Amino acid sequence: MENTQKYMSTKKKILASALELFFKSGYGATSMRAIAKKAGLTVGGLYNHYQGKVDILLEIQTDYIDDLIKTVEEYLETNSSVGKRIESVCINLLKVVQHHKESGSFSLQMGKPTLV
Repeated sequence: MENTQKYMSTKKKILASALELFFKSGYGATSMRAIAKKAGLTVGGLYNHYQGKVDILLEIQTDYIDDLIKTVEEYLETNSSVGKRIESVCINLLKVVQHHKESGSFSLQMGKPTLV
């Protein structure tokens, strides 16, 4: 159990470090070495968690997309009228986007970070 918690804690640290570097320097300019250094790991330690930079980016983006999908599903399944469901989906999608914007999530367009 302790090893699992440490593993997950390290992954969170890697993702946060990568996100900060991607946002600051851009995806293309960020190396695995820079991510490892920022996360307090060796490069080999980083590769124990991720095969490459694209895998890190995919996990960051997947978390964001999963939150968006969950929000849509949650509010479409209510017994409210169609208008109320659409209104709830829109309001809550904006909350998810704001949360990810504040936490540094972004999408890449032409290799440059863009807040959504």
